[in-house]
Amino acid sequence: MIVTLAVVCVGGAMAQNRRAGASLRAHQERVLRVASQIGVDPWVIDAGRETYMGTCTACHGPSGQALPGLGKDIAHSEFVRGLSDGALLMFLKMGRSTWDPMNTTGVEMPGKGGNPMLDDDDLREIVAYVRFLQINAAGGAN
Repeated sequence: MIVTLAVVCVGGAMAQNRRAGASLRAHQERVLRVASQIGVDPWVIDAGRETYMGTCTACHGPSGQALPGLGKDIAHSEFVRGLSDGALLMFLKMGRSTWDPMNTTGVEMPGKGGNPMLDDDDLREIVAYVRFLQINAAGGAN
């Protein structure tokens, strides 16, 4: 009985590890495709993801699709898509105040997401990750 239980537990863990490995490989393949599309090294997207997760998810959510009453959906945003990478970097650096006529949420977006420690390299990496989110949301990374 104990041996059977151990075999079932180990077998279940192995299946779970295979699924996790397949998911990681699929993510890595998407990162490689998008990195090639936008002309950056794949590590830039991964570094941008790390910084985005620590700074931007509180308002924009982990996949860029927004949290109600906070940030905008950046994965599908025509505004964000229409900005050059340099203009998006500047937007992230400056933020958007509540009194800005382009602010449609009434919620301030602080410059650098409220993290003054972010430098231009960090912001460039976030831009690359946002482009990854947009391409992924549009189905272009599959």
